[in-house]
Amino acid sequence: MNKFFSKKIFIALISLAVFLYFSLNIFSYFDPLSFCRIKIHQQPLSGNRSTIKEALRYIKRSDPSSYAMVCKYVKDIGEKNCMSGDARVDASFAGEYGTVKGCYVRGTKFIYLKPNKNNDRQTVVERAKNVIHLAAKSENFWQKY
Repeated sequence: MNKFFSKKIFIALISLAVFLYFSLNIFSYFDPLSFCRIKIHQQPLSGNRSTIKEALRYIKRSDPSSYAMVCKYVKDIGEKNCMSGDARVDASFAGEYGTVKGCYVRGTKFIYLKPNKNNDRQTVVERAKNVIHLAAKSENFWQKY
């Protein structure tokens, strides 16, 4: 009888762990082995959460030191056009996207990426480069303060 209850408890705990893992992965990037969780805020009609997640996996595989920096200095990624009038948006964003398709919000660990519905490999690689670049801006800010 005691083994029956311990087996039930074990199955319940495993089920709970699986449920938590998948529920955390719906709206965020979650890598429990690296202690990395980044919330992803998607534009419903013009965004693509899956390419952001794939870009983070790409960074993890191709550049582990940048991945560690991203996990430490980025807590939220939003798919939204940057507003040049926002005082907290990094001063290097002057209202038009240059080589970096996004911006860093100073004083936070939040970055914006320009919405993109494309689902190809080039989009993933471009987003990975943008995330690394914007995470470096966050790192520079937080190392000063």
